[in-house]
Amino acid sequence: MTALVVAVVGALGALLTALLTHRVVARSGNRAERKASNAQLNQSIRRYHDALSSCLAVRSEAVEAGRRQLLEEARAANRETYAAAQMVISDAVLVSAAELIGRLNRVYSLLTPAGGEPPSGERRSEAETELAGCSADLYALRQQMRRDLGITELPPQRPAAPRPEPGPTRYSGGGGGSSAGQ
Repeated sequence: MTALVVAVVGALGALLTALLTHRVVARSGNRAERKASNAQLNQSIRRYHDALSSCLAVRSEAVEAGRRQLLEEARAANRETYAAAQMVISDAVLVSAAELIGRLNRVYSLLTPAGGEPPSGERRSEAETELAGCSADLYALRQQMRRDLGITELPPQRPAAPRPEPGPTRYSGGGGGSSAGQ
């Protein structure tokens, strides 16, 4: 009877070990797949953002054909990358990415109105404001991706740039200055 119990416990132990090993391998593979998908999505969204930014940098009335082509390519590539990522990335990252891509698409629609006419000054201004908000969202999305993968301790929002300490300038302090007003 003892031998039977030992045999059953041994067999269950072997089965559980195999099952746990399989699960650990599957998780690490899933993590690697999520990491690759997050990296591709991050890169794709950045390219789309950069293409929109490039179009806004042109101060002429219409976006030139070359920049427009790059914008269309970046937008199409982002759509494909996002579609593939939807099957792999976490729900939290998926929601944030969808919101950001929605905002980028709004900028796109402001810059490329129907009928091919150039965007009005008001539309350009609105697109600039919206794209500036997207820049902060890009950082937040990347941090969310990194948190999801367990590889960051940075804050979810971009830290503010340190302000320079007020100090003496070449025009302040001791003699040698202008005699104006004396």
